[in-house]
Amino acid sequence: MASFLYNKAKEGFLGGTNEADLLGDKIGVALVGNGYVAAASHSTMTNVGTSIVKTAYFTTAVTGTGTNGTGASLGLTITDGIFDGPDITIQSVTSTQTINAIVIFEQNDTNQTTPTHTASKLIAYIDNVSSGFPINSPSGANITVSWDSGTYKIFSL
Repeated sequence: MASFLYNKAKEGFLGGTNEADLLGDKIGVALVGNGYVAAASHSTMTNVGTSIVKTAYFTTAVTGTGTNGTGASLGLTITDGIFDGPDITIQSVTSTQTINAIVIFEQNDTNQTTPTHTASKLIAYIDNVSSGFPINSPSGANITVSWDSGTYKIFSL
C-alpha cells in the first residue's frame, strides 16, 4: 500500500471540523504491525488498535519534559504547504509483529500512555521511510525514523 493522508485529516486541513493542529498539539508516531489493514477512511487510533507496536512523540515541553510532556510538539514546521520535523527515534522496540509502516497521529486525550482513544486523530500513514520497512520482529532495538530530506519532507499538501 502507498503512503497517504487520512480523509478526516485532509478535511480538517481544508477547513473542516476535524482539524488537526500540527503545530499546536502533541503529535506522535506509531510503529504499526502487519495486522493493521490501513484505509483512508480510518479516523482515530482505535482503528489501528492492537497493531500499534510502540509510539513516540516529537519533543514536547509545554508542561513536563520530553515525550511525557503535554501540550504542543516542538521542532515541527509548515512551510509552503510542506510539513516537516526532526527525525524521531523510538526506543527499545520489541515485538513479534513485523513492522510495516508508521502512523502519524494527534494525541488528543488525557491518557498520555495510551493513544488508542477515539480522540487521538489519524493524520498520515507512511510505509516508505529511509529506515526501511518491513522490520521483522525487532528485539529491543532503537528504530530511527528519518524523514525525506528532499522536496516533500514528512508530507506535502
